[in-house]
Amino acid sequence: MAVEGMTLGEMMPLMESNASALGLILSVVSGVLAFFLLSWPGKKREERLEKSNAYVQLELASLEIFRFKAEHWYEMRWAFGGENPETWDVYRLEEVADQYFYQCLNLFEIASRLRKVKVIEPQVYASWVAWFYETLEFRHFRSRWASTYKDNYTPEVQAIFDAGMTLNWEGGLDEDSMRKDFYAKVALAVECDEIEKWRVAIGDQADQSEPTSPNDFSFAWDRGESADEAARFAAPIIGAQPSYISHGEIQCGLTSAGGSAWIDNLEERYAHDFASPGAREMLIARNSSGEIAGIAILHPELEGTTRYGTLEDMTVAPKLRSAGLGNALIERVVARARELDCEWVFLESGLGNERAHHFFERAGFNMISHTFAKRL
Repeated sequence: MAVEGMTLGEMMPLMESNASALGLILSVVSGVLAFFLLSWPGKKREERLEKSNAYVQLELASLEIFRFKAEHWYEMRWAFGGENPETWDVYRLEEVADQYFYQCLNLFEIASRLRKVKVIEPQVYASWVAWFYETLEFRHFRSRWASTYKDNYTPEVQAIFDAGMTLNWEGGLDEDSMRKDFYAKVALAVECDEIEKWRVAIGDQADQSEPTSPNDFSFAWDRGESADEAARFAAPIIGAQPSYISHGEIQCGLTSAGGSAWIDNLEERYAHDFASPGAREMLIARNSSGEIAGIAILHPELEGTTRYGTLEDMTVAPKLRSAGLGNALIERVVARARELDCEWVFLESGLGNERAHHFFERAGFNMISHTFAKRL
């Protein structure tokens, strides 16, 4: 038997992926119920344990959703911008995209409920609002929110995404202004002032103390002269983000044995690697005070049948991530690769590094493969 446009065989992987994600989401619900059962006077230790368990279960469910997205990169690229160069069946594309967004919304609803019962702190919930915003960036989601998704969720989740739908998604505002507006609307919808303060504080730091245009920075290629300074800049930023880890970092010995955390002496290793670049070229951006504001490392491979460059690392000061500096670094790396007659520029990104994925897609990069690994 076949559903219109799909055979049963074609549907089975989608059903299995959805069932796996559903299982994790159900485990989150079980954790919440256990929290309530153990939250009477005299059970403070159990409450802390259950709160910790809820965080872990949310993280696991999030990773499962990120994995689903990575496994269906073509469908998600279509959902983001409507591109379908291979002319895949639209019914299948819609089916996969809908599964992804239902999984996201189910998890968002659980997170919202946990915030209301004070299992999730407001500051932590505020970080989830970034995921809400990035979901709204998908054109397919916006086209189907009111007609397909909305009625399945609680009034609070409806209010959040209704507010997001009022933003000017067709242009006119820079991303930082859009995000600030969205955070303010969500704070009002869920009656949580901490959410608006969380985003406004980030914006205020950038507005008051940092440059706000790529023209405010100077750029120079470095061959190891600034290795120690660059390591001091990069290590604390990258080391605070386990989601940055991908197979390259594991292969280079920059992570712990399990590949899920950075080594303790990351700055020392960076200083050593930056000082002995070999064929690598480091682009350094500095602010008007001469301090490093961002770096990018290009590794050209010019000897084989295909000339290409790899963007091995890139990081920007957190307060400058809406100032256009990342785009400026990417543009200069690509320009340098062209000077070297490269045919391609490649990069890799950790599975859960969703913000970076969106950034690279907007910069013109497309996902073309998945990397698999087995720990021995």
